[in-house]
Amino acid sequence: MIKSINLWSFPAKLDLEGCFKMAKQMGFPAVEMTCDLKGRFNIGASEEDCQNVRRMAHQMGVQLTSLASGIAWTYCPTSEQAAHREKAVESYRRMIQISRWLGVDSILVVPGAVQIPWDPKFKPVRYDTAYERAADFIEKLLPFAEKYQIRVCIENVWNHFLMSPLELCDFVDSFDHPSVRVYFDVGNVLRFGVPQHWIEILGKRIHRVHVKDYKLSGNWLQGFCPLFEGDVPFKEVISALKKAGYDRSLTAEVNPPTEATLKAASKALDKIVKM
Repeated sequence: MIKSINLWSFPAKLDLEGCFKMAKQMGFPAVEMTCDLKGRFNIGASEEDCQNVRRMAHQMGVQLTSLASGIAWTYCPTSEQAAHREKAVESYRRMIQISRWLGVDSILVVPGAVQIPWDPKFKPVRYDTAYERAADFIEKLLPFAEKYQIRVCIENVWNHFLMSPLELCDFVDSFDHPSVRVYFDVGNVLRFGVPQHWIEILGKRIHRVHVKDYKLSGNWLQGFCPLFEGDVPFKEVISALKKAGYDRSLTAEVNPPTEATLKAASKALDKIVKM
């Protein structure tokens, strides 16, 4: 498995060159790019911009693994606002194209939400309505995913939606399309289930993995913590991933985004990869 770090984990003051340089210094051979509405790398990136990023990463000896985005929290694919749903489709189609330009094979997709726990302004969506809208959203991405040969990887997130591995399996399988896969987040699932059981059930559907730790005694969002300081059973998680045949990136996503946090995460991930 490939040891990787998410771009959000780097200090905001660093530009992309600084992030790649620090990743290499900290012992991360791979970086997951992130694409936001604005910032050091965003949805306005051109093909030339992406080629420059690829070239820079290659020159520094850093592999790019995938593309993540938080745009779905701003333009939710299941929102009651039709304009937001349309903007989500437009944004993710663009990011699928950006993924190809970057030379990565997958994009993390939040398919929508029933509720967003940290956003009191988000109006809750009825579950069956959210399911229909999420399915419609993914269907609209598939022609682009097929054209650019990018896997649309559905992540298990705190969106009060697709709350069990069985439901996530059914959702992915309903498209009967090789481009629709799973982006499994080890830490996100702990509040609601047992991560190794999810892995066993999702199996080959898992195409990318995020590594976070979570303390069950914590207060919801405050429960996320440094690797090995929470309750994620990493030995069992790695065993389940190996049994599922997973051999791609293990991408740490850590906070706060500081040099010290990155250094600790690198050492912890070394131990996890070797389990």
